[in-house]
Amino acid sequence: MSSGAQPWIRICQDIIANGKRGTKKQCLREAESALLRRRSVVIDRCNIDIKQRQDFLELAARLRVNCHAVVLNLPASLCIQRASHRVAHEGGLNAGNASQIINRVFRSRRLPSLSEGFFRITLCRTDADVEKATEEYRVLDHSKLLGAGLFGPVNKKEIRPLQLAGITAIDDSNSPPGTNKEELARTQSVVAAKQQILKDHLPRVGVIGTSQHMSSVDEQQEETNTLAFPSISTADFQFDHYKASTILVESVSEFLLKNPNAGLKLMLVDIGSKSHMLSLVKKKATELNVDSYRFTFFTGDITKIRSSGGPPCNVLANATNWRLKAGGGGVNAAIFKAAGPELEEATRKVATTLLPGSSIVVPLSPSSPLRKEEGVTHVIHVLGPNMNPQRPNCLADDYVEGCKILRNAYASLFENFASLFQTKPMVVDNCKRVDTGSTNQKPKLNAFQVLMQASKRKGEVGDISLKREKGEKVRVIEDSITCSGGDHTESGITQTHGQANLPSEMNSISRESMNGHGPKNLLSRENAEAKVHDIRAGGLQGRDKVERKWDKWTLALYKLALHPDESKLLQVTDAAVVLYDLYPKAKKHVLVLSRKQGLDALEDARQEHIALLEHMHSLGEKWAASFLKEDSSLVFRAGYHSVPSMKQLHLHVVSQDFDSACLKNKKHWNSFTTPFFRDSLDIIDELKTHGRVDNCGERAEKALQELELRCHRCRSIQPNMPRLKAHILACTQPLFNSTHLITVDSVNGV
Repeated sequence: MSSGAQPWIRICQDIIANGKRGTKKQCLREAESALLRRRSVVIDRCNIDIKQRQDFLELAARLRVNCHAVVLNLPASLCIQRASHRVAHEGGLNAGNASQIINRVFRSRRLPSLSEGFFRITLCRTDADVEKATEEYRVLDHSKLLGAGLFGPVNKKEIRPLQLAGITAIDDSNSPPGTNKEELARTQSVVAAKQQILKDHLPRVGVIGTSQHMSSVDEQQEETNTLAFPSISTADFQFDHYKASTILVESVSEFLLKNPNAGLKLMLVDIGSKSHMLSLVKKKATELNVDSYRFTFFTGDITKIRSSGGPPCNVLANATNWRLKAGGGGVNAAIFKAAGPELEEATRKVATTLLPGSSIVVPLSPSSPLRKEEGVTHVIHVLGPNMNPQRPNCLADDYVEGCKILRNAYASLFENFASLFQTKPMVVDNCKRVDTGSTNQKPKLNAFQVLMQASKRKGEVGDISLKREKGEKVRVIEDSITCSGGDHTESGITQTHGQANLPSEMNSISRESMNGHGPKNLLSRENAEAKVHDIRAGGLQGRDKVERKWDKWTLALYKLALHPDESKLLQVTDAAVVLYDLYPKAKKHVLVLSRKQGLDALEDARQEHIALLEHMHSLGEKWAASFLKEDSSLVFRAGYHSVPSMKQLHLHVVSQDFDSACLKNKKHWNSFTTPFFRDSLDIIDELKTHGRVDNCGERAEKALQELELRCHRCRSIQPNMPRLKAHILACTQPLFNSTHLITVDSVNGV
């Protein structure tokens, strides 16, 4: 594997502790570190049962990479024979104890199944099988792809455990070595619907469990996310089953049509296989020809889907009560009990009550049993209509209103589910939120659009907001992002009231926060990719450079680059200068400023500037390394804002803690944590490939405003900045924007 087309790291528990036997936690820690450095990983340990494999599968799911298993399914006698000839084996499995240990392993081993979360399983029974599998992974590079499913010869004795995983096993015991019925295996795995097959592309890096290997490709993948939900209001709230089943199926069908992305799946869960409601829904779904791959059914406990052999479901819907409290029996009581006190605490942070027909999303803490044992990351509380006179808010058989509320409930539930993986705001209008002491103000209009309408030109201006005067005019005021809350200076631009009648979604935004196309795994991949593609398609690519107007306050960096004042700088070279950001957005935040005249922003960069940008990046890495010597826990990103507010190209090197009093508002946050912050190395690669950097222009600004406040680690949505800042201080999830991070390991070349 060391001679392969891409970097691999072997992690062996027998030698992980400085050449001595270590623990699984050490293996997990090393695997996570390697994956964040964009290395593919081989986990070299027995992994003989589900429990031993589970933590590695959860790590892969958390980092959004696929997990492959290569099973060395050799006869016990052959293993004992080979072990008896070993001398000084690193794991201590030598002739004296080999027979006893191997027999114990074979008695307790359980073959891996796709339902555990594996993307691909390869079974090897001979040396030829092992060599073939090794060669498949050795030659993998960023352009090659291994298919999903179960591959390799299967013994008849192994058919039963594989069938329990939802796979009809292939009996190839009499086939020549290396026989591989790939197409049949792939078809069976899809029909079984017992796995989380991620279509189209594999992720950049991978982790492999069970004596195994994993691939990596250049394209980002479309991930599968499943919402498991019960029928709403049909149990304790006594809603008519026929009406409810019709509304449910129609709502599902509408959602699937609106969201053609196959990565979003729905699964109806019912405790009993003979459920009247379940049979009605199945019948109506067949009549409406609903996609049976994306809308499936599960019979059993909704809180034990994965552990009972069901497909992975990362989001659960809870048919809750208006008080959002545990109790009452049924699904609500079961989910609160399974999730532990963490769910109650997290729910209280989001809302205290809920109105019928609405829903709210609650992220589960990593310490929640439901997350640790079942892989559930979010619970969506949803409240439907009540027809039971013994319960609050009874509609007294008013099915006109009841049907309306039930449709709204499903629509809200599905929309909130989609919002977790798409750039759409969550629906929380009908819930009473926890008072945070802040008020929601109407967003300011985007005055850039005003100027566009006024002059019909593509020029760009500094940060602006609109202030309405008494008459028919709107006065434009500049607002520097780098000094939020600072003095405003009046501009000489006016616009009539009629011309300033802009779409409500065009919110005021700082140009410093209109950032480039950064790492693709920060947001949900399919939508970040689509958003960036749309933005690039609508940019100014291929057109002549547009002359911009730079206001006085935007020239501070420009003047400093041309006439460096060493008393204010960290470092000065012939090509660049390094200085602290005056308003840092994290514990450590420096700027690397180009000294080349005429290089105002990314859109000015061309192939002849590659050496300069590489020099700027090396300076950024140097200063990040110096900060890491002071605090090794820091993690840095180096990148550019695609549409900066300050003249003169400058590179941000910012630690990812974002612990700073200067980080005050949404535009600050989104300017560093969305795909509009472009990694330095990505920019250099783009210049080498295309000779220029795509200009995003106004559409980037608009797209940025559509993004909600999301944690840059766990991607949970936060309602406001105080809540977000409190959350990110406590969040322990790994960074999603893991591409090109500068860490202690990367600096040391690990």
